[in-house]
Amino acid sequence: MRDRPSPRLLGTAAVAAFAVRALATTRLPDNPGHALPLLHRPWDRPPLLDLLTLPFQDGRQWLAVALGTLTVVAVTALAARALPRRGVIAVAVAGIFLPSLVWAGAWWAHVSLVVLVTVLAATALARVLDEDRTGFAAWTAVAVWVLVLTDWPAWAPALAWAGRLWVFPPSSLPAARVRRAAVAVTVGIAAAAPVYVGLMMRGADPERALAAKEVPLGPDALLAVVESAAAVVLGRTRGLPWAVVGGTAIVTVVATWMGARRAAAAGRAGWGDVLLVGSLGAFVPALAAQPWIPLAADKHVWYMAPLVVCLGAAALLGVERGEEG
Repeated sequence: MRDRPSPRLLGTAAVAAFAVRALATTRLPDNPGHALPLLHRPWDRPPLLDLLTLPFQDGRQWLAVALGTLTVVAVTALAARALPRRGVIAVAVAGIFLPSLVWAGAWWAHVSLVVLVTVLAATALARVLDEDRTGFAAWTAVAVWVLVLTDWPAWAPALAWAGRLWVFPPSSLPAARVRRAAVAVTVGIAAAAPVYVGLMMRGADPERALAAKEVPLGPDALLAVVESAAAVVLGRTRGLPWAVVGGTAIVTVVATWMGARRAAAAGRAGWGDVLLVGSLGAFVPALAAQPWIPLAADKHVWYMAPLVVCLGAAALLGVERGEEG
């Protein structure tokens, strides 16, 4: 099984992704975040994005473009761990043009960083679950640690992975791999937790950071779920016909599930499980933020877009067979 995409494909994807996102920056409304002083207090979230932005204070959108370009490269590499060449190419093309990833890669905001690090953490975790190795999975722990430190919504996939590995361990995978992955994820979460405790002690407001609304109930909750699922692909659902939103949501959910099933059937259960569980975790902050805040609402599910794209390609184009757990 080939687990590395060709350098030519990565280079082509990077150039195309950069061009598309650079063009998108000229078509977006003015970003109020550009006027905010970096590292201003009180901090409602870890200042990791601000620290990365310090060299780009006069061109913050270009940092977003760089992060978005790296996301396309990273998701192409993630796809190459399990998909055939046609699937990897399909993921690269989708990563370049998918509205949610274009917006996330052109709008300077924490989502730009969350999307990229989610892909990196998922890649590291999938490697642990798909390979027989021993010892502490240090790089996975570091990736989860950095992921959790990017923003509040990043807790969702990290906690979802931890819950899956500890409480509902996948029976199709060797127990030693699952335990090794669970320890790494837990260590990463535990290492990041003190930062949030410190922020909370200094007055951090997670509801303000998440632009949170009351969690909808009844029919409103169902509508919020549908909008969230569609926003993964469409980027923004506001103003679109409900037939488009509902149809996109159904296709997204079915393709995600089928992709995970095909990965498991091909002996890539670890890869598929990481992507599926990480995607499901996104709905926690999405439902809290839905439905009507421009950008702030939809973008809480954008970080699952790369994972869903990979599973969608797996559903449509198949998965390369690997070793059975």
